[in-house]
Amino acid sequence: MTNAADAARSRRFRLIALIVVGVLLLTVLAWMTIEPKTLQIEQVYLTASDLPSDIGQLKILFMTDLHVGYHFSSGRLSDLTSRVNALKPDVILLGGDYSTDQAGAIDFFRSFPDFHARYGIYAVLGDTDMDGEQLTALRRAMMTAGVTSLQNETAVVRIGNSSITIAGVGDPTTGNADVSGVAEMVRSTDYAVLLCHSPEAIDLALRSDSQDGQRRWFDLGLFGHTHGGQFALGGWSPVALSYDEWGGTYREGSRVLHVSTGMGGLIPFRLGQPAEIVVITLKSEE
Repeated sequence: MTNAADAARSRRFRLIALIVVGVLLLTVLAWMTIEPKTLQIEQVYLTASDLPSDIGQLKILFMTDLHVGYHFSSGRLSDLTSRVNALKPDVILLGGDYSTDQAGAIDFFRSFPDFHARYGIYAVLGDTDMDGEQLTALRRAMMTAGVTSLQNETAVVRIGNSSITIAGVGDPTTGNADVSGVAEMVRSTDYAVLLCHSPEAIDLALRSDSQDGQRRWFDLGLFGHTHGGQFALGGWSPVALSYDEWGGTYREGSRVLHVSTGMGGLIPFRLGQPAEIVVITLKSEE
């Protein structure tokens, strides 16, 4: 009798355990399909010694890896536009991979969202944007949309009587990056933002010299491409096996690097890595 009762209790325990595990798995799977549709605002506050004192404060908004056409629908762009404009950025920077391929990127810029930025919108290209033979058409579409495309180029952003420099590096994953060449376009005394699709450029960027022969040629580096792995547990993701800097904010001496988790994805699942807009608020030292 006792053995039969024990066996019954054991079966009930196993059944309850299976139900609990099943509910937990279903909850995780459900959240993995919901999280890609969430959007967090990642706020980064920096005091910058090279930022001209008369600028005072500058708000830079960084977005990357929309992948419109995969699992970031065009319908979500309207909500994104409202949220971006509500943040009232001074400068918008775009980090590449705008759609599924180059043709999709051209379509994206031909119907570009009505983003507003006080001092302009600047962009680099990612690996999916280079997938095609219409680079000239893509850059023309970007220009028509009011976006300054930087392919191993720099742009001086005038702010009152002062300026900052946006240094746009081509995509390293497709062999289009000229990190050292871009570094030589920048003076060490400039406040420079390095904009590049992939963090593969970080190591060479840290070892490159400025126009005046100084190792410290940029102050802030912004990157995407990794999506933060789209999955992270305990602050670690498998993508960390491929990249030293794969998601979040890092410091290299006085230089600050941010690798964004991006906004879209190649698969419709995320866990612990929600889509993000990054807002960097720069403040001049007194």
